[in-house]
Amino acid sequence: MRRLLRILFLSDLEINKAYPLRMALFYWITVLLFIGAAYYTLSLKFPGSKLALSVVETLFIYAAVISIFFFIFVLAYTFTASRDYKVLEEYAKSLARGELDSRIKLSPVADKDIVEIYKALDRLRRSLILSQELLKRKEKKAC
Repeated sequence: MRRLLRILFLSDLEINKAYPLRMALFYWITVLLFIGAAYYTLSLKFPGSKLALSVVETLFIYAAVISIFFFIFVLAYTFTASRDYKVLEEYAKSLARGELDSRIKLSPVADKDIVEIYKALDRLRRSLILSQELLKRKEKKAC
């Protein structure tokens, strides 16, 4: 079940691929549900009429055109947001290597969760610096 959910939600893809694909799937599922509901409603209201099919075709064309702009917007956002994920990952790795002087700059549109993780890592960095200073003082006193 877990594997199926990971496949369904595209969890094994990199964020810059998974996010736009998720948004496109969500968009098209929503559009198709609304177009299906419109077709069903019009078919009930005007049985045997070609009006329902004509309206649905027009709605589908508009949805396709809008989806192009939507997808471009999502791609632009994703490349910006995925950079924040990569920068944060590199920051964590640099801290793990003991590079306590490293700093990063997140994009202005960084998600709140990313900013909170960054703040937590920065608190950890400051705590490690303080611990190093206290250890150095303790070693000097011991000498």
